[in-house]
Amino acid sequence: MWPFSLSRKAKEAYQDIGIKLVARLVAELNLPGWETDLLPTYSVDEISAIDSGCAAFQRLADQEGGGVPGAMYFHPDAAEEIRRKIAGDELMSYADRLCRFSEDLPAEWKLAASAYLKAWSATLEPSALQNLGELLAKAGYADAARETFNVILRFPDYAPKVYGDKQDDLVRMIVERASDSLKEL
Repeated sequence: MWPFSLSRKAKEAYQDIGIKLVARLVAELNLPGWETDLLPTYSVDEISAIDSGCAAFQRLADQEGGGVPGAMYFHPDAAEEIRRKIAGDELMSYADRLCRFSEDLPAEWKLAASAYLKAWSATLEPSALQNLGELLAKAGYADAARETFNVILRFPDYAPKVYGDKQDDLVRMIVERASDSLKEL
């Protein structure tokens, strides 16, 4: 008995198809802020947003630690994860601000699309892809939006790594929103 089937193609993992999506969208849409090896580069505004988020988190930590500025430090192993999460959250907020939650396509939609991809790359949060898919649909890129929403449909297997084991309702809502968005295309 073989430990695998030759007749079925293995289901690609959420993060793997997401990385392929990033590569395709960066190339096809000529998105700013990406080098040829798919390493992101950050604009002054993106860096400012990330720095602001890190500073706010440090202030909160300092308050919890007795109110002395700079008194709280994080273990290097934890600090990297904290920075990555803050960067993803702040890049997503930056992209949302560029879009201004407008019904019209924002003039800087490619900057927003790039920031959403950077946010997803930092945290693998499906909400960044959801917002990106909606933006792509608004920009007239229905196929790219469809591909983006389809990546989200693969999220449930990866969800425990992002949210822990007991988040079935949240994951179901994420998938339903992506499914609804697909139906609207």
